Amino acid sequence: MSFNSQSFLASAPEEPGVYRMYDDHKKLLYVGKAKNLKKRLASYFRSDLSTRTQRLTRAISEIEITLTQNEKEALILEHNLIKHLKPKYNVLFKDDKSYPYLWLSQHDFPRLSLYRGPRKGEGHFYGPYPSTTAVRLTLDVLQKTFQLRSCSDSFMAHRSRPCLQYQIKQCTAPCCHYVDAKAYQAQVNACSKVLKGKNEEVLKELILEMDYFATQQEYEKAAKVRDKIQALRKLQQAQVAVEGAYTGDILAILFSAETSCVAQVCVRGGAILEVETMPFTTPPYLEENEILQSFLVQHYLSLDLSTLPPEIIVPEIEPSFKALFEGLCEERGGRKIRLKVTPSRGPLSEWYQLALKNAASALEGYAQQRDRGGIRWRQLQELCHLELELKRMVCLDISHTQGDSTVASCVVFENGAPLKSAYRKFNITMTANGDDYAAMREALYRYWVHIEKHGEPLPDVVLLDGGKGQLTQGIAALEEAQAQGIVLMGIAKGPLRKNGQEHIFKVGAEGQIEQVELRSDVPAFHLLQHIRDEAHRFALKGHRSKRGKKQTHSVLEDIPGVGPKKRQALLESFGGLQALLEADVSLISKVRGIRDDLAQRIYAALHAQD
Repeated sequence: MSFNSQSFLASAPEEPGVYRMYDDHKKLLYVGKAKNLKKRLASYFRSDLSTRTQRLTRAISEIEITLTQNEKEALILEHNLIKHLKPKYNVLFKDDKSYPYLWLSQHDFPRLSLYRGPRKGEGHFYGPYPSTTAVRLTLDVLQKTFQLRSCSDSFMAHRSRPCLQYQIKQCTAPCCHYVDAKAYQAQVNACSKVLKGKNEEVLKELILEMDYFATQQEYEKAAKVRDKIQALRKLQQAQVAVEGAYTGDILAILFSAETSCVAQVCVRGGAILEVETMPFTTPPYLEENEILQSFLVQHYLSLDLSTLPPEIIVPEIEPSFKALFEGLCEERGGRKIRLKVTPSRGPLSEWYQLALKNAASALEGYAQQRDRGGIRWRQLQELCHLELELKRMVCLDISHTQGDSTVASCVVFENGAPLKSAYRKFNITMTANGDDYAAMREALYRYWVHIEKHGEPLPDVVLLDGGKGQLTQGIAALEEAQAQGIVLMGIAKGPLRKNGQEHIFKVGAEGQIEQVELRSDVPAFHLLQHIRDEAHRFALKGHRSKRGKKQTHSVLEDIPGVGPKKRQALLESFGGLQALLEADVSLISKVRGIRDDLAQRIYAALHAQD
């Protein structure tokens, strides 16, 4: 059903609000906001639309409108709707996680640890850090330097001897009173100064302390203080320091036809703490400034605004959105956060170039990653001489321990990627233990029965983990299942069983098995390795699970009439299975709930293999 835009626009209000676009199936396509709904919606139905916007308007079947008091309320409502409804074509950049902090608790012996969430606990919070990697780097250095505890209060309260942290000299073991409160508090104060950015003050104090111990000829103590100084120097070097004490986020954004990327350089106290890149699918109808605005709203308004830097540097910004965003941040966070356009020179310009460079690198890597599967898929299609496009491929593998607990796995790749919902495991029961060839035949036959029974798509290629022996059994299994038009291949480990030295085999049109000359550095070879390794992993997982259940299986579970309560009564009465094995029928029959005939069956089952 086509959307009557003229009729809709005739009644559209010229007020601020939010609009939601739906397709024929009532599926939400897009959520947007506008200061003037009628003008904004009319822009979607002009005659000079770009190709991208036309793709959106052709899919629209219905538009719903929600009026708001002003544009600011519209922005908040749009943000909440995108966050909760996750429309298909809105730009969704990040999850809702907050930035991590370092938390110094308020106890007699304070705890230093990573913290994420609302800052409601007692103590001091330092941050925010742009990622947990930055937090852990700082935390590792501080623990080695000041040796503050990182364990929970309950863990500390129940310790009777020091844990491993004390042994590796990352804690002074206050749980066992190996350090007095005054000395521990001195370390806490020094650590707090470092977290507040007063590194030089702490370093001066440590240098004086080291000199004092040296003059007193207490060289071991002086050496320990020297190690602290070196650790703090390394912490300073780990952050790429630049002149000044600037704090802010610098954003760069690159666009392409299908994939775009935002790069964020986080600068705190004049040091780059993190450079984060966020690739995303480019909606076909959004303009570049709209995507940037979507990022600013979704990313920053999802965080605790009191933790944001005072400035956010962007490539360009519309004055109306700048005023709206800054006013909303001040209203919700109680502080000013300024949006500024990237200057043409100076440190901010250099940081922007760094962000731009990272965005370009991420885009290139993302594009290569997306296309890598396509290249491998196309090469394999040419290798198999398939006339139609290669869409579905399966691989089978066998796993057992000396013939015991044999499990076969079948993994499915579709359009170059694993389709885990179609993975299957088969317990091999009709084949003699240790016969890998027959096990592969049984697995392939059972897989074929399974897909016919459940109506699953037929594979274009079947890959077996093995060489000519497995392929011979595969040919027989496919003939038995009357399967036709399937390319059958095998991948066998080389003489040294090393990656890259595998032999590739293929069953020809006449049923003969021929080796395929395929270099180990081409993408198609890597695809065969990938799917083989995935089948091996899945088979090994199933085998270990089956073997584990068998090892914990009791022979009493196989005796008719002996349920969980009677098994428990038998084991408790004799103190274990070994004593039960040594008991005769008369002793077994004295257990409560065990009749004479059941005692006879239990005795016979326990001694069946004697």
